[in-house]
Amino acid sequence: MFTADLNNTIAAANLVKKLPCEATASRWGDEVFLPVRDVQPSGEFPTRQVDIGDVAFSFNTQNLCVFFGPTPASMVGKPVAETPVVVIGTTMASPDELRRLNAGDRISVTVCDTVPAVSNPALGSGARSTDPYGERKLSQTEIDDLVKRLVREMEEKKRQIHQQPGM
Repeated sequence: MFTADLNNTIAAANLVKKLPCEATASRWGDEVFLPVRDVQPSGEFPTRQVDIGDVAFSFNTQNLCVFFGPTPASMVGKPVAETPVVVIGTTMASPDELRRLNAGDRISVTVCDTVPAVSNPALGSGARSTDPYGERKLSQTEIDDLVKRLVREMEEKKRQIHQQPGM
């Protein structure tokens, strides 16, 4: 079982209206996608630029897509969607977990009202944590933003030290 946090967008809300559903998965590099039909367009701006861990919906193909690594359109290690998509959330599954999905696998998509427990290897074999973010991986964009913020903070501290009297 894999979980995802959906964002507060019209596209995500329109998808949820079509759940639960079951469909056959397809793969395109490190993207798994499955058809979810008759999801109403949201008017949100679609893009082909996505991050590892993004969950998105393609209104062109009516597919739910999960990105976990490079796709055939990638020029670097970052995924690129085959068709424009609207990002609707983030999966909490690791890329290694998602790579176990094969084309032809039947996948059920449901809505959870509560946050499911997730396994946490740090707690020991079979232990489970109710912290849904305990195993969440940061996207490359989040990592880049964090590094930039930390560099800015360090530069500001250096400026403050050099501006002190006697320095």
